[in-house]
Formats: sequence, C-alpha cells, structure tokens
Amino acid sequence: MASVVTSFDPYAWYPRQYVAQRVTQHLVIDGDVEKEAWRSVPWSDAFGDIQGKDGPSPADIPLTAFKALYDDTHLYICAVLHPKDGLPTEAHFTERNQPIYQKDSDFEVFIQVGYPNEDGSGTTWNHDYKELEINAINTPWNLLMDKPYWDGGQEHSGRVASDPADPLYYEVYHQETATRVLSGQLNHPTHGALWTVEMKLAFSDLWVQKSDTTTPTHQPSLSVPWRINFSRVEKQGAINWTWQPQYRWDPQQNQFRGFVDMHLPDAWGYLSFDQPIIDSTWPAQLAAMCIYYAQRHHQEANGEFTKDVNILILPPHIMDDFRVDIQLGDPDHYVASIVDATGNVHVQIRQDRRLTIVTNRTSAIDQQ
Repeated sequence: MASVVTSFDPYAWYPRQYVAQRVTQHLVIDGDVEKEAWRSVPWSDAFGDIQGKDGPSPADIPLTAFKALYDDTHLYICAVLHPKDGLPTEAHFTERNQPIYQKDSDFEVFIQVGYPNEDGSGTTWNHDYKELEINAINTPWNLLMDKPYWDGGQEHSGRVASDPADPLYYEVYHQETATRVLSGQLNHPTHGALWTVEMKLAFSDLWVQKSDTTTPTHQPSLSVPWRINFSRVEKQGAINWTWQPQYRWDPQQNQFRGFVDMHLPDAWGYLSFDQPIIDSTWPAQLAAMCIYYAQRHHQEANGEFTKDVNILILPPHIMDDFRVDIQLGDPDHYVASIVDATGNVHVQIRQDRRLTIVTNRTSAIDQQ
C-alpha cells in the first residue's frame, strides 16, 4: 500500500548556505587561493550535477569548490577547478563580455540581493540579478538579467549594447578578477588543467539596477541573506556542475526535481555574513514559488490562470499553514498573496516570478 503524506516540511527543501567571513586585511587579487587571507576560510561543499539526485552519478565529477570573504565595500570569492581525465580545459575568448560558456571552460557566479520596492511595500526578489562568467585566462562576461529568460527576461550587458545610454547596456566599474593555471595545459585535446579564480565584487556594482548603471540608490543589507549560486560549465553547456542543485516544483510530474537551468533564482543557495541566518520567510516563499509553477502549468493546459488555489497541482499540505488569495488582472496577470497564521509573514508572487516579501501589510488578506 502506498504511504499517505500527512505533513509537508518546507525546510526539507531549504537551500544550502555559505557564511562569508569578514576580512580586515587588504587582498591583492592575483588568483592565489592559498594566500594568508584565505587559509582559515572553509571551502564550500563540492559542486555536483545541476540536477542533484536527479542527474547523472556524481562518481566522476572533479572537485570544484569556492570560498567567500567580505568587507565594508566588496565581496571576495575564490574557487578551485580540478581537471578531469579526457576533459579539455578550453580557454579561447580574450575579449571582455563575450559569451564564455559557448566555447570555453567556464566558472560562473549568480547573485541577487533584495531590492526595496519604490512604494515601500517590501523587498523584491527574482528580478535584476547579476551573473559573472570567467574563463581560465581571466576573460570576464558581466550581465544583468532583468528577470529569468523563461519569464521573458533580457540580458543587459556590454555584449548586447555598447552605448551606456542604451537601456540594455550594463557594466561593472569596481570589479577585479584574476586566474592561475596551477598544472596541466589549456586547450589540449585530451588533458585538462587545474586552475583557480579570484574575484573582488563591489557592492555598488551588485546593487545597481538596469535603470542606473553607475550609482546605486541603496547599499545592500548584510543583515538579510542574499541568494547565490555557482556553476562550472564544460563542453558548451553539455556539462553543468553547480554548488546548489536547481530543484523546483514540477506540477506536470507532481514532484520536486532538478532542472538544467541556472536561471531559477528562487532555487539558488543562501549567502549570509558572519553567521548563519535562517530565512524565516522561507516556507511562505516556497509556497509562493509552488503556486507560480503550478499557475504556469495551469495556464499552459487551460489557456488562463486561476484564482482557485484548490485546483492547482501543488505539493500535499504545503498550504496548510497559510491563507492564500489570488487576484486576477487581465488574462495574462495575477498576484498571489501568501500569509502565515500569525500574520507576520506575507509573501506575494506574480506571473513573471517577481516575489515580494511584504513589510507594509495593507492588503485585504492581512485584514481578514
């Protein structure tokens, strides 16, 4: 007899977390990951297949891991990428802001910080996140995604626009990167290389949104964990090893499973500063994202979104601890509000994946 699910534990799906330590000494960015500043800093969990347990066996995945530090103005990241027999380490792009992964072995960083809404209603996530790709000869590609590709997002970068006045232009101004090849050989047909990367990422660059390429309006808060993920790409994307597997709810198969898609910012890990921080809004966020994926599936099957949460394909019992209200706009828009039993946690999700952690609670569902 099949077992009956009687409860749902959202923390079973809580992402990995890495705690960045504060650094007080000056770091020279030169690709040396064994310098004094890094020696006492713990390595992250080793990277695995992007699909996690739903991907190929991890037995033959070479070691890839990162470390992180921070100070008042910058986030520092270093990583080591070990070779694999029979896998070349490709490094051909030499011009900045070229699509590194399409040809070269590639280390990628994805970061999103929460943006305060213009109306002061809360903090927005899943939009305006940053991506940095780099190859073994220190050629970087920086881009800003206004939202994920699946939601109609566009790349903003120096690759797609050269004029700073162009709405699709994006560049960083206070970033430093360096790489080192420690052993092996680049671009050998059968042998790879052991290489390292070191990065200095300015908070001011990470906080800029697409409408302002030079001066951020706020400094990112370090008291709230950021979302972050890392990816190692080989063979033009045929291989993708990541720190945090990209798990999400799949209503078509009625289960959580791994996907080959780095542009799922809701599935990234957490980066906290100085000490671990558990995001108390996580259960509501997870419920909101399950509604988002279920609504997409419902619209694809029926041609419209629904305001009835009971007909959506959702994990059993995930809504037991929440009040849910779905307001429909025109046929292509909705806003779903998820409020916990205490009324202290309120999360909203839209059809374009824009998630808001509401702090100024004036909606009807808060007053029920």
